[in-house]
Amino acid sequence: MRRFLVLALTLPILGGACTKALSVRSPREAAQGSRVDSWARFIPGETPYFFGNLEPLPPAFGDRLAGVLDPLLGMLEPELAKKRMAFEHRQELPEDDRVLKAILDEVRGNLSVKGLARIGLSFDLTYVVHGVGLFPVMRLGIRDPDALRGLVERIEAKSGVRAPRRKLGANEYWSFGDADRMAVVVAILEDELVIGFLASSTAPEVLPMILRQVTPKRSIIDEGKIAELVQRGYKYSYGIIDLVRIASIFLGNEGVLASKQLAAMEIDPSPLSKPCKNEILGLVSLMPRMVMGVERIDDRGSVTEGILELDPKVADALAALPAPVPGLALRPRGNPLATMGIGLDLGKTVDLLRQVATRIQENPYQCEHLDFLNEAAAGIGGAFLNPVMAQVAQFQGLYVMVEDVFPNGSAPEARVLSIIAHKSPSMFLSILGSAFPPLADIALNDDGVPIPLPLEEELPWVVEPTLAVRGQAIAFSIGNGMGTKLTEALGKSPGNPLPVFQFSYDGKRILDLMKRWDLLNKALDQGNLQLKAFLDAGQRWSGFYFSSMFFDRRGIVVKTGEELGTTETGIAR
Repeated sequence: MRRFLVLALTLPILGGACTKALSVRSPREAAQGSRVDSWARFIPGETPYFFGNLEPLPPAFGDRLAGVLDPLLGMLEPELAKKRMAFEHRQELPEDDRVLKAILDEVRGNLSVKGLARIGLSFDLTYVVHGVGLFPVMRLGIRDPDALRGLVERIEAKSGVRAPRRKLGANEYWSFGDADRMAVVVAILEDELVIGFLASSTAPEVLPMILRQVTPKRSIIDEGKIAELVQRGYKYSYGIIDLVRIASIFLGNEGVLASKQLAAMEIDPSPLSKPCKNEILGLVSLMPRMVMGVERIDDRGSVTEGILELDPKVADALAALPAPVPGLALRPRGNPLATMGIGLDLGKTVDLLRQVATRIQENPYQCEHLDFLNEAAAGIGGAFLNPVMAQVAQFQGLYVMVEDVFPNGSAPEARVLSIIAHKSPSMFLSILGSAFPPLADIALNDDGVPIPLPLEEELPWVVEPTLAVRGQAIAFSIGNGMGTKLTEALGKSPGNPLPVFQFSYDGKRILDLMKRWDLLNKALDQGNLQLKAFLDAGQRWSGFYFSSMFFDRRGIVVKTGEELGTTETGIAR
């Protein structure tokens, strides 16, 4: 029976990993449109979390993803064939292995976008995960419910093992697990594959909701949660995680359904004292929710946003911490190979930590489970009196940009610049000079003009090392022509908002570099088909990727994006 449960949990992964190719869309699928009406009205308004794609993603995006997935799925065929052959040589198979063998037989020849469509999976990438109470329900849009039911029936016939079927009203479903504690419910409905987890004692109330036979008193639409995310500019994909409600459930404050779910997990919140519950909820209320959504998505890329919402006073305190670092921006300028940066005034951060520690010491937590915060607060003051910490507090950030890397035998040539923001550049250079004598006697002007570094004897492999200072920034570069880049970076105004963290890389250029690697080319020449399929898929999906974190009045914001290149395939050998 475990194999049937594995199959039920694997189908959503296969379906979610694939996408809609225009040639395999059914007429009914083309007419479905948004899942907001068909799914969101069944999600309880008090759900502690929901996230997913409630609208089909743009067909152009799906078509591009389909071209990437086929070679990757094809890589699995040889491995699955070996597994099937291992079963063929065994006289008798236990129940689980018979089911696995039947599954392998059915997926043979269907590990492609069109093949998975044949077994009933949809490729519009619509799905949602939401809570009924604390326990999750996953709904995955499917293409053909009859084809998917046929797949299960064939697996049962070949294996001689029948999954446990039950009925509620007109809906047939499978149920796995402990009838006295927790169960997993799987059903194929008209337009979805649903997998729901429930405490067995809540089945009369929860099962009709999982099977979409009843609607909650108020849904997330009634609560305005979808409208809120749409107003933020999100499209296709939406999500909210209510951290306060999740904490409240675990603390036993959310009614009968939540109490039964906790009992099924053998969690008893009753020993927690009232001060403990109040203090824990007070802490969580400082970061009450996470929200997320897609701002843009098409065949040339996407931008997504996630926000950890903060109490306004906490958000204001954090918003004062980012520091300007020349060159550091949410989206790197130009076309570098890779970048990484941090912009944070460590002095202000230390001051804020001291203030928090003082407040905790003046009003320590009464809950025994929060004693670790009292201990941390007591230790912070002494830690910051350390002379080394006083030096560290002068740093404001770092930015590193790798412009390019060129193969050059065993020692590749790199073009790199690094900028350190420090409140006292002269102090930093003097410390650096004491550790690295060639830098001790260098005289610099505060003009951003690079001067050569005398590193030929110590680092003969470094090409054209330079150093420059401007304001509170110290910049280093290596590589032909990077001195000019260094001056440009020092002269650029900081981004707005100021990033706290930023990372990016050009996937296409990195793949191009990999193709110059002798060891990789040797593996391709020897017929490594899996490696070739992986590189082909990467070439189809390669582009520029970036991720940034910043603070604003909403809280801690993370943006990630990808800017894809053309859809030309690349590695022909």
